[in-house]
Amino acid sequence: MLIKLSGGPVIVLVLLIGLIGARASRRVVAVYLLAFVVSMLAAWFATGQSLGDVPDFIANSAQIVSGYQEAMSLHGRSGWYTVMVLSGAAACVAWAFCGGYPDRRARWAAGLVALLVAFAFYKQSVIRVDRMHMAVFFALASLLFLAIPPRPGLVPVSLGGLACLAVVSMYAAGGAPRPGLNLIENVNGFIRETRMASSPDRQRKEIDDNRALLQLGYSLTPAMLRELEAHRVSVDPWEATAAWAFDLDWLPVPVFQNYSAYTTKLDRLNADRVASGDGPDRILRHTGEDSADPTIGLDGRFLAWDPPAQAVATLCHFRTAVQSDKWQVLARTTDRCGSLVPAGTVDSSFGETVPVPRPGPSEVTLVKIEGAGVGMIESLKSLLFRADERRAVTADGSYRLVADTATDGLMLRMGGSLTEGRGRFAQAPQTPTIALTGRSGDLEYEFFRMRVRPFPGTAFRPSQPAGRAGHTVTSPSP
Repeated sequence: MLIKLSGGPVIVLVLLIGLIGARASRRVVAVYLLAFVVSMLAAWFATGQSLGDVPDFIANSAQIVSGYQEAMSLHGRSGWYTVMVLSGAAACVAWAFCGGYPDRRARWAAGLVALLVAFAFYKQSVIRVDRMHMAVFFALASLLFLAIPPRPGLVPVSLGGLACLAVVSMYAAGGAPRPGLNLIENVNGFIRETRMASSPDRQRKEIDDNRALLQLGYSLTPAMLRELEAHRVSVDPWEATAAWAFDLDWLPVPVFQNYSAYTTKLDRLNADRVASGDGPDRILRHTGEDSADPTIGLDGRFLAWDPPAQAVATLCHFRTAVQSDKWQVLARTTDRCGSLVPAGTVDSSFGETVPVPRPGPSEVTLVKIEGAGVGMIESLKSLLFRADERRAVTADGSYRLVADTATDGLMLRMGGSLTEGRGRFAQAPQTPTIALTGRSGDLEYEFFRMRVRPFPGTAFRPSQPAGRAGHTVTSPSP
C-alpha cells in the first residue's frame, strides 16, 4: 500500500474477498483487518512519518490515482493489443465463474476476485499500451487462469487456456525472458544469487560496482559535484537515482518524478516546496532523452510544462550555477519574479490558433487555459478506456498537454534578457502562436506577463542546434 498504489489496494481487497468466500469467521476477518492496520502503521512510523501526515497521504494518493488514467495514457498504439487484453480479461472472468467450488458463495467470491484483478490490470494495460504492460497483464492472466479449480473433465481446458495466455504474454513481450527454460543457466543463476544473499562482501561489491556504473553513465562534472556538496538536493525531472549514485543529501519535492505531478493540487504541492526556504537549495536538472530535442520529456510533453507551476517556481527561486550538455545545477536565490500582470483574454475553441503576446526583454508570457480539462462524459469513458489526447500546437511543432494542469500557467515566451528561454534547457517553447487539438468545444486563453530579474547566463554557440524550443545550445560554464 505504501509503495505501489496500483497494486496494494487490489491485494488487500482480494484477500478480504477470499476470506469471505471461504466462510471465514468474523473473528478471522477482524484479525486480518487489524493485522492490515497495524502493519500499515508500523511501516508508516518506521519511515519516519507522523500520524498527522496520514490525511495528506490519503488525499495526495487519491490525486495520484484519479489523475493517472487521464495524464499517463499512451495514444496511437492500441491496434490489436486492446482487443487481446479485453478477450483475455473476459476469458479469465468467465472461467472463474465456471470453476468447481463447494458452494455459491465461493463461486461468487472467485468471480469477483477475477473481475477485480482483471479490471485493475486491464486498466494499466490499455492506459500504458506498451510491451511491458501487455506482458505483465497476460502473465498475470495465466496465473489467474491456473488458480481456478476446474470442474471434473475440464482440466484440459484449464491447461489449454494457461498455454494460450502464456504464449500471448511472450508474444507481447517480444520473446521469452532469459534464461527461460535453460536448466544450466537457471541453476547457475540460482547459485550466484544464493552466494550473493549469504555474503556481505559480495553484496557490498555489487553495490559499489553498480554505483560506479551509474556515476559513469551520469557523468557529472567535478564542478557540479562541488556545487552540490553539503547542500540539500532535488533531482529534476526524474533521474532520482543520481542522488544515490553520488551520495547526495537528497531532499525531493513531494512528487519527485515531475511527470507524476499531473493534477493542479500535486503541481501546487511541488511548487510550494520549491519556493519554500525549507525546500532544496540545489536542483540537479537533466534534459530529456531525445537528443534532437532535449526539451521534450515523457510521452512528448514539454519539460517546463510538466508540471507548469513547479517550473515557474523553479525559475523564480533558482539560477543556473553550473551547466553541461546534459545536466544543470541550479542554486537557490532570492525571489526574482514580479507578480502576474494580465496581458489579455481570448475566447477560442479547439483547433483555432491564438496569437501569444510578446514579452518585454526581461519578461515571461504565460497562459492559463480554461476548458481543456476532462468533462463528466469523458471521465465515464476514461473509467472503462482512456481519455482523449490533448496536444498544444506551437509555431514549429506540437506537445502532449496534460489537461488538468493547463490552468496552472504555461510559460510560452521569454524575453531576450532571460537566458532560460534558450538552449537545451529552454523553459519556454518561444512560440508566437498556440492552438489546442484533440477535442471539440470552447476554450479561454488568459495571458499574463511576469517580470523576471535576469542573471548573467552561460556562453552560447549559435552554430549548435538545440531543438524546437531554443535556438542555441549552452556550453558548460567555467
